[in-house]
Amino acid sequence: MLVCAEPHNMLLRHLHVYNFKNYEDQYLEFAEGCHVLMGMNGSGKTNLLDAIYYLGFTKSAFAPSDGQNVREGQHQFLVKGKFERPTGVAEVACAFQKGKKSVRENDVEYTRLAEHIGKYPVVLICPRDGELVTGSSESRRRFFDSLLSQLFPDYLTELIRYHYYLKQRNALLQLSAQSGRVDYDLFAQYHQHLAASTSVIIGYRQRLLPVFTQRLVQHYSFVCGGTGEQPDIGYEISSPGPGLAELLQRAIPTDLVALRTTIGPHRDRFTFSLSGRELRKFGSQGQQKSFVVALKLAEFQTLERPGDKPILLLDDIFDKLDDQRVKKLMELMKSDTFGQVFITDASPIRAGRIFEQAGILPRLYRVEQGRVTPA
Repeated sequence: MLVCAEPHNMLLRHLHVYNFKNYEDQYLEFAEGCHVLMGMNGSGKTNLLDAIYYLGFTKSAFAPSDGQNVREGQHQFLVKGKFERPTGVAEVACAFQKGKKSVRENDVEYTRLAEHIGKYPVVLICPRDGELVTGSSESRRRFFDSLLSQLFPDYLTELIRYHYYLKQRNALLQLSAQSGRVDYDLFAQYHQHLAASTSVIIGYRQRLLPVFTQRLVQHYSFVCGGTGEQPDIGYEISSPGPGLAELLQRAIPTDLVALRTTIGPHRDRFTFSLSGRELRKFGSQGQQKSFVVALKLAEFQTLERPGDKPILLLDDIFDKLDDQRVKKLMELMKSDTFGQVFITDASPIRAGRIFEQAGILPRLYRVEQGRVTPA
């Protein structure tokens, strides 16, 4: 049993996973600082990080549906965690059974899962983050929507409302195209709701970007050692909030052909650039990797609250980043920039060398076929 002093930041003290991915029944206790999960690929290291991520977001970082998180041959899973803060202790339990998900905080079930988002912030850095630069605009929208949803409950509320009416409008477009009859009055009702939510969504996005970009610039300079390159984030609005209702009404003929809504914040574009050149098209692999690391560090800083830092999850980064970028991350870790950190790595020798050079003494765990033991 761990005996720990009162935490200065949010800590995950206990984790219990039952029938989650390749874990049958595993209970773990954690302390402050850095925890390294070592094991062969496929042993379950990333699945454990995903369980911690699930406690913060009520969903997996990697599986699109909850059913994919159930251990093979089973019909349910449970992920439970006990969090400690200077202000007190709370237990979060996420369960899935027979196609139904429930999330409880201190044995009280949420009626709306959106109420949970942002309470237990988690930042994940993983190999697929490169898609933020090289992928579609949708991945970048999703990144900022997730960040804003954790920061501002009102943003998440309006985002959910917007997508509800967007789904209704798209369904009405398909029905109208099939029947050949268009109910312009019903469309107009949807458009008023969409326009109202759009004004809030765009407002929050515009409010966040200047502060977030400034933090991105600082972290990029740190990661790269001051190259003089100037990172920037562009935001292209597909339509204004107040005038969206009228634009949507005019777009009905075009959208009937496309069978989807072609304007609105779900079509807005975020672009990443370095010194005025779009990173996706002109950035080198090194520049893109540095940008992604800086982006995630800016995310961490933005979610950080006084005396309460997000939990940081680093999945397989030692294998994907070069020595210079790993060294910079270790510098931040040693300077107590982060709070509680969980890292996966397939090479115990490499991990040991990196931490020894950084002068950091982490807690080590061995992961083998869905079982975790202190190393």
